[in-house]
Order: sequence, then structure tokens, then C-alpha cells
Amino acid sequence: MDRGSQFSSPEFLAYFSSHAGLKFSMDGKGRAIDYIFIDRFWRNIKYEKLYLEPSDNGLELYHKLRDYMKYYNLERPHQGLKYKKPVEMYPTFVTDFQKTIIFISICFLILFSFIQIK
Repeated sequence: MDRGSQFSSPEFLAYFSSHAGLKFSMDGKGRAIDYIFIDRFWRNIKYEKLYLEPSDNGLELYHKLRDYMKYYNLERPHQGLKYKKPVEMYPTFVTDFQKTIIFISICFLILFSFIQIK
């Protein structure tokens, strides 16, 4: 199954292209290799947090995800960074990370207002 096919569909490309300043990142025809990094990130969240601590409701899940993202970026050593933390490697990381957390928090709140997670 090509999990990136939705990102190379004509509908998505037309919608994406309508936003000035965005750059579509593909390594080849219909291959979104960038997905591998976020795929690994979500795998880590599931195996290190969510499967070990199932949530009873969406709000609890939101807090676990938010806390894990802080841990993942500010406290957790990464093999690909020679066992350093992202915050140690990138001087402007904290400011960018805070903006990202705010954005992701808003996305999760919107998502959880529509979906009840059991």
C-alpha cells in the first residue's frame, strides 16, 4: 500500500499549490520519502507511550501526546544525533518547538472535538 498516494493526488496537489510560499517536498514521482521521519516518530509515540499507557478519553490522550512530544524533543537522546537531544543540536529549536507544540495542540483539540477515542 502506498501510504503517500493521497499526497500526490491531483486534489491534494491543487489544494497545496493554492497556498503561496509552501514547497512540496518529494524525492521522486509520487514518493514522499520525508514521510519516513514522521512515520518513525509516530511509531516511537505508540510503542514508548500509547501502547504502554492506554487513554480513557481524548483529553487524556492529548495530554499524553503533548507531554511525550516535549520529552521526545527536549529530554530524549536520539541515536541519529549521536545520543544527543534535539534541543542540544539546534540553537533555535526551543522557539520553533514551542510554535510546533501550539500548532499540534490546536490540531489535536480540533480532532478530538470530532472523534471519540476509546
